Amino acid sequence: MSNFNLEENFLSKLAEAYTTFSISPIQDLIADDFSYSSLWVWGELKSKESYLDYLKRKLESMKKANVNNRFLMMYCKRSDIPVLLLSQKTEAGDRGVFVVTKVQNGKVKELNLTSSEFYSLKPKNEKEYSEFMKKYN
Repeated sequence: MSNFNLEENFLSKLAEAYTTFSISPIQDLIADDFSYSSLWVWGELKSKESYLDYLKRKLESMKKANVNNRFLMMYCKRSDIPVLLLSQKTEAGDRGVFVVTKVQNGKVKELNLTSSEFYSLKPKNEKEYSEFMKKYN
């Protein structure tokens, strides 16, 4: 599987994890020496175990709060790198995007959650994008 396909598949599975409130869709796709960073989380999580523990607690909290997570796969205009756009807006009014920043030996090694403002993005499907933005704006 190419890095592009692996990244796109992982991001799809990450969306599934967030919408089903379960870490199981991504567990086997993450490298043991996985690293997660977020613009909105202090510090970096530097292992598969610490990230999955963090995510499990986060998803449990979201489920209890009845959070309705929605995502749209987008692509960087220049490089076609897949990113996962979140429907929720940040306090600054932008949206977050998950970006796989490193793949190694068929597993995701690094994931970053950052602002969509740092990227020039394009959708795969314009109609789907328009509907997503209209619904979650």
